Amino acid sequence: MPCLMMCIGARSACLAAVLSLLAGALSAHGAALAWEPARPVQLIVGVSAGSAHDRTVRSIQNLLREGKLVTVPVVIVNRPGGGQTIATSYLSQSGADGHSLMLASVPLLANKLTGKGTLTYTDLTPITQLFNEYIAIAVRKDSPLVTGKDLVAQFTKDARSLTVAVGSALGNGPHLALSLAMKEAGVAIRNVRAVVFSGGSEATLAVLGGHVDVLATTTGNVLPLVRSGQMRVIAVSAPRRLSGTYAQVPTWKEQGIDSVFSSFRAIVGPKGLDARHVGYWERVFQQLAGMPAWLEEVERNNWQIAAQGVRESENFLRQEYARLQAVMTDLGLAK
Repeated sequence: MPCLMMCIGARSACLAAVLSLLAGALSAHGAALAWEPARPVQLIVGVSAGSAHDRTVRSIQNLLREGKLVTVPVVIVNRPGGGQTIATSYLSQSGADGHSLMLASVPLLANKLTGKGTLTYTDLTPITQLFNEYIAIAVRKDSPLVTGKDLVAQFTKDARSLTVAVGSALGNGPHLALSLAMKEAGVAIRNVRAVVFSGGSEATLAVLGGHVDVLATTTGNVLPLVRSGQMRVIAVSAPRRLSGTYAQVPTWKEQGIDSVFSSFRAIVGPKGLDARHVGYWERVFQQLAGMPAWLEEVERNNWQIAAQGVRESENFLRQEYARLQAVMTDLGLAK
């Protein structure tokens, strides 16, 4: 019996020693995985300073600093041009060391599909999807179009009977949002006459002036004119009704058209970021998403928080790329 007890005791001691070693190894491994930026981080913007997208990025920069979410400076780097292709190329050529990020949107997918660019989400590292901005279909206050169903009926009768104003380029978020809804409704979307303007403001003025019939734009862009009564929104591309001024505007789904589209905003980095970099930034932007100041900005702009992590962001981008490829092929825009 004493011998047996001695063996058991020895065995327990060995087991304790092994567990101690494992604990030490895991602790060392965790320390090795710990990472944070060691020098200023560049947050890349694909548009000029002062634009809406740029203002969003600068707001993020301020909140990262004010919330002390990052221990190093975050520097805005504007690389406008080419429908954000220049910025995407710049990011892809930055080192995969966790010190370069970009706020990406629909052009990250659309540019590759149209042949405007050669890079897409698979050439970068998706980190998180921050928020979704939805698309409003708006008309002048005296337009005979009262609902989204009226628009569908008119396009079904004659797809070329109305003109639609979009900013920047065919295949941008607003153009795709309208096209997806009309495709779902059975409209011959290639025949719809979309008129391209240099930006959302110019497109809005064209509709206000009576030169174009319908405006497809982000909800934030047309909000002041809706509040003043100069324009009416007949449908939004959101999955459910928005709040505030848009609370009375039905979604496409409420009007019998099963179509949802978001002008997403996602944080991406260069291809090749490792788990330490991705994990760090995923945590940082999760913290940002819960800040009261950020939530106020989201509410003010009628955005909706996405707060998707790495895996969810990758899945979303993959599915959205396939969906946009199909509709852009129907439009004759895909290369």
